[in-house]
Amino acid sequence: MRKIFTCVIALLAVISALASACRADIQIQSAQFSSSTDLGTTTFHWSIVLKPGPGGNYNIQLFLQDLKHPGQYITVNPGPDTVLNLFPDSDNKGDFAVNLPVGHYGSGKAVLFSAASNYASALPDISISSLDTVVATSQIRVTKPEIDVDVSKVKLDADNKEHIPFVVKEPAGTTAVAGGGYWAMAKGSGGFNQVWADAKDFKPVGDANDNYLVYSGDFAVAAPKAAGLYNLNIGLFNSGWTQLAWLFPGVDYEVGDWVVKADPARYPSITDAFSKKSGLFAIGGNFGNAIASLHTADNTSANYFKLLRSLGMTFIRTNYDPDTYLSDTIYREKVDQIVQNQLEARLVPILAPQVLPLASEGHDALSQLTAVDVMVTKTYKGLPVVIDILNEPHTYTSWAAWKKDATVVLQAVKAANPQAVTIVGFEGYSEDGRAASKDPIAPSLVTYYAMHSYHTSAADLPGRIGSLNNVILEEWHSASPDFARAIASTPFVGESAWAWTTPGQDSIPLVKSVDGAVLVLTDDGAAIDAWQQGWAKGSSK
Repeated sequence: MRKIFTCVIALLAVISALASACRADIQIQSAQFSSSTDLGTTTFHWSIVLKPGPGGNYNIQLFLQDLKHPGQYITVNPGPDTVLNLFPDSDNKGDFAVNLPVGHYGSGKAVLFSAASNYASALPDISISSLDTVVATSQIRVTKPEIDVDVSKVKLDADNKEHIPFVVKEPAGTTAVAGGGYWAMAKGSGGFNQVWADAKDFKPVGDANDNYLVYSGDFAVAAPKAAGLYNLNIGLFNSGWTQLAWLFPGVDYEVGDWVVKADPARYPSITDAFSKKSGLFAIGGNFGNAIASLHTADNTSANYFKLLRSLGMTFIRTNYDPDTYLSDTIYREKVDQIVQNQLEARLVPILAPQVLPLASEGHDALSQLTAVDVMVTKTYKGLPVVIDILNEPHTYTSWAAWKKDATVVLQAVKAANPQAVTIVGFEGYSEDGRAASKDPIAPSLVTYYAMHSYHTSAADLPGRIGSLNNVILEEWHSASPDFARAIASTPFVGESAWAWTTPGQDSIPLVKSVDGAVLVLTDDGAAIDAWQQGWAKGSSK
């Protein structure tokens, strides 16, 4: 009999009206959550009552205590497709499901973001109390036909074929597979193969909780002759070739030493990249979250980065998935190819873990963050690559707490490479540096501080960095001339707008399209580019 763990979260919040123009003037009167865990799937049920006034559509994230690792938190992110519709003067209810790692989770906070804002436009944090959720297994209940691939077991056999093991799962209680079986398909740059999964070969797994049927198969595709990174998308179809499941981005595998290194003669200088020259400050950009969230990205070629360089940029920031970086060699090489292409384009790469890594048995989140930053530091020791130790440390609500842990990470980074150039974002969503200004980290450890400005008004921007003189406006996206003037009047070392990517990569791209050597910007991208061209020449207009 499956175990159900239920808990109630009392979210005590009467939220004041928001002054920021980018958020709705919404006030939450009360919010209540409960959660239940069925095998590896945790379902959160929510009820939110608004005060009279406007409503809106919101994405959500929860930050819950990891009770097995005191002081650490886990991020519960159901993704942008999970939308909470909050209607005014209404008792709003709903639920969303997530797959959490095995663990014991307690009180924390919830954050609501305006839907489709790429988690940029947030309501004030909501405190969570009285939460006690136990996830006893990572097994996920099978409710429909599905296909899974074990990427770690992909291998080249003596037959000179790449073999990709897969399993097809059929829900518990099934007595006959419709049509006598399924078609499993692998297709992509790595080749093509299809396998018939015959019904008679399905076997029950023998699990009293979820005794689903499983078929074990193997794709075999001819090994490519050229070195490279190859991909296979995986699909599952019924006997009539109706698609039932599709795995994207699927399976990556490598042949030979495929990463093309930049020509050292083209390496940029970090000192030059962040110098003001004749301008107001250094001009950079963000390559976005795609390699972190999708594990793949469009427009990663050196030629694309040369186009960004032609806009006056001297540095480019890329966020990566720290957990995958620590565990997956191919993923590290995918990140490295992006870095090499940025170096080839004479752009200084900035690498940042997108989120705090997950705690795992024997390793708390801080240890994992230290490990990934040290790994990146050692990989690029001697190369002009900047280490941003963590993008938006939002699980830290005070500068004192973040300063303490950031110092631990920085000390490890500097031990690995005393010459490392480092960046540290301010606590929370890196929006306010006044606390850091009053109590800075030792200058020998931090080269630059990072500020993000999505919720900052033009009037507030200059005051947010206090007396610090080594701050990069690391993320911003605004078509407001007033905000542009505020940037120009703030003594930043440099700035990098978000995000110089095309639609589908990030929710607020600045690039409309790219075709060879032709780069077409969005309206916001064109406005920001015009300001950057002026700033590079020393104009504050």
